Amino acid sequence: SVCQESEFLPAFRVRGTHCVGKSLVLWAGIESRVRSGGPIMRQRGVHSTSVGEKPTLVLGPLTPASHYTGLEGQLGIYYGNKSHGVLQSFQVSLQPSRAWGGDAEHVPLVIAASTVEGRLASRQQTCQEVNVKCRCPFQGSPLMEIQFLLPDNTPRTLHLKLPVVVSKFMERRTFSAQDFFSLWRNESFILHEVTSIVDLAHRLRGSLIHLARCVQLGGALELLTGLDANPDNLVLSGVLPSRDSGAEDVKPAFGVSIVLARIELGTGRYRGKLRIAIRSDSHRLAQALRHLIAAQVS
Repeated sequence: SVCQESEFLPAFRVRGTHCVGKSLVLWAGIESRVRSGGPIMRQRGVHSTSVGEKPTLVLGPLTPASHYTGLEGQLGIYYGNKSHGVLQSFQVSLQPSRAWGGDAEHVPLVIAASTVEGRLASRQQTCQEVNVKCRCPFQGSPLMEIQFLLPDNTPRTLHLKLPVVVSKFMERRTFSAQDFFSLWRNESFILHEVTSIVDLAHRLRGSLIHLARCVQLGGALELLTGLDANPDNLVLSGVLPSRDSGAEDVKPAFGVSIVLARIELGTGRYRGKLRIAIRSDSHRLAQALRHLIAAQVS
């Protein structure tokens, strides 16, 4: 299996490194780097596709061991030593995205993680429990920095993205045609509209069902039928619960931050293109959802 390159799945281009399924396999003696991080991982299982090399560190599963309720979530991250030696000075630090700024009081996502053992024996597995709390809409994902010493005392530092995005805290919401178009034409929603035109991935062309599942972001958005005159276009809606604080974008006028989306399939000379239009009472949330949907379908 080859790791697909997208915003949701780490893209490794370093010799001896493979990303397969929900686990990340790193090979001994290889300097690893991540080009774009991966909040959502798709397949299952851990497999070795390299001949003659032994896996050193396995991370996973990230998605099955997570649970979200409202604006709070719990994750279990498993670290396993697959080598025949001991990994020393094992440290994991979770940090806010650099895009969120350095002000701890206004960081949109609060992260609390348990400590991990500093020594991983051969074939040993340990779990780190992570609790997250969403304070307001945000883009991007938290960062993970993993440091350890290989059995020959060679230091290794890995930089990844924790698979936590704003859609994890959202809830699907159904609107009638009257309510939907009333919100869609609302001045606040129009002012916060964001759009994007992307190239539709070949795996999704010709399969409207698969595309519909993809843009729902794991159940964060509800697919609304019968609202668009073109049956090949997709209309979706969802909400992000709000917290009772005075921070920006946290107390929307509707009690929750509402997201409305329209996905338009290109035809004729625009075939293979996809237009994404997001309207919301929160500009930050609209930008985040546009980015997530674009990364899923392109």
